[in-house]
Amino acid sequence: MTPTSNPGGGATKELFIPAQGRYQDDSMAPYGVIINGAGERAYMKLLIPLDFAALSVAEIILLPQSTQADMHLSLTTAWGSRAGAEAYNVHTEVANHFDIGATVQNQYKSYNINSQLDISPLAIGDIVIIDLTYSATVQFTNLAVAGFRFKYY
Repeated sequence: MTPTSNPGGGATKELFIPAQGRYQDDSMAPYGVIINGAGERAYMKLLIPLDFAALSVAEIILLPQSTQADMHLSLTTAWGSRAGAEAYNVHTEVANHFDIGATVQNQYKSYNINSQLDISPLAIGDIVIIDLTYSATVQFTNLAVAGFRFKYY
């Protein structure tokens, strides 16, 4: 759902939403929410702004704590209107064990999640929830979730 041009002709805007969750390691708390064991999760919530016309980029920002050939997480996105006409999760997409690719310790990594927000168009006033959880696969996962970058027209 990445438009090729700005449909409204206005400026591109950008928001950064820090991750929330339980910090597992106080030394890493300033960098994000640590995910490295069963049951651990990070989440972000965003209210779609009044000047929203179209999505440009939606990505999670990660800070891996080890260098790996690839890491996996489980990702759930859910959104609905805050006006009361929809359930909070009327639009939901789940990606279990999605591969974020190769990582380098202590180097930020961005992962585009536009495809997780395309089952129904986002609308002004929607509340979007992004939930990342530890994925128990053969791949080692040890990272800090810094937050969510939302770029729009």
